[in-house]
Amino acid sequence: MGRAGQKFEELKKAVSTLREALAKGERLTYTQWEAWLALYYGKKLFIAKAAREAHRPEESFAPTDASRAAQAAHLARLEAVRRFPGCIFTNADNLAAYVFSSGILDLLVEDYAKEISRAGGYF
Repeated sequence: MGRAGQKFEELKKAVSTLREALAKGERLTYTQWEAWLALYYGKKLFIAKAAREAHRPEESFAPTDASRAAQAAHLARLEAVRRFPGCIFTNADNLAAYVFSSGILDLLVEDYAKEISRAGGYF
């Protein structure tokens, strides 16, 4: 088994709720995988949940019963490992405000400081 396969097996073992979902044949979206990988690699995880009445710009983004059930199952798995939505948004402006104020700015400043430091410069 290659290194990537080994990491995948470690990820499945590390998070029992994820292992159970995969064993049942549930499919995860890329975004859902990103959440689990962030947890696995110790990265910050920002969880935002769309309100039922949230405006969606296109018909193709309209939720279906299946997508609502999949999202609810994903959030339940995250709650099982004590991760909860930081906000419930109703439109793109609510979501943008949350992302901007949630720590993303802190991460950008931290990254910028590391770049300056590596270059031998000062603020």
